[in-house]
Amino acid sequence: MAQKFVMQDKDVLYFGNAAANQPSKLVQLISQLFSPVLTVTSAVSVIQNSNN
Repeated sequence: MAQKFVMQDKDVLYFGNAAANQPSKLVQLISQLFSPVLTVTSAVSVIQNSNN
């Protein structure tokens, strides 16, 4: 589908896989992997504190 777009004068191209984006993508991946673990850990801590 992207091949059907016609480029016009003053159009801007965005390259999302540029080398400068790689560290940001790694941080996002790690964040997505560990976010559920941190959420569960925090919830367990809150439950334990409320039971004491």
